[in-house]
Amino acid sequence: MRAPLDDFFIAPVVAAGFSDVKTIERLGQETPWSDYSLMSELADANAFHFGIYKTTDRHLLAFMLSRIILDELHIHHLCTHPDFRRKGLARKLLNHVLASARLKGVKKAFLEVAASNKAASSLYGKMGFGIDFIRERYYPAGDDAMVMSLTLINGGA
Repeated sequence: MRAPLDDFFIAPVVAAGFSDVKTIERLGQETPWSDYSLMSELADANAFHFGIYKTTDRHLLAFMLSRIILDELHIHHLCTHPDFRRKGLARKLLNHVLASARLKGVKKAFLEVAASNKAASSLYGKMGFGIDFIRERYYPAGDDAMVMSLTLINGGA
């Protein structure tokens, strides 16, 4: 019997994948990023973006937008198509990005998540991210933002 993730592969997401990213973003987010923000992020020179694609038709199912700045990974966005949630895709994608960042010498990963996003904050907590601090009423609807981090490589003195 095949494992549920055998029919998928991970590869970089580039600006040419804008329409697929936009579709998942619109379906998966209550407050989606603007077209300009998505395109700017995809075109950024420091981009470290990856997606999970279905092997059979190379259709994008989930994506992560992040950047490496010096020795830090800044995770900006992780989104899974609603039809493919709760199948471990976000975890698999996050594991891949963190491992790839370690190979590049990245020492620490940072992200921000809405306190009300229990699914995401639970995933990040299970992956070892800890809450560094809370930005109260950070989002337009008044929700708090949790700034979280994970040490990838312990730095020596």
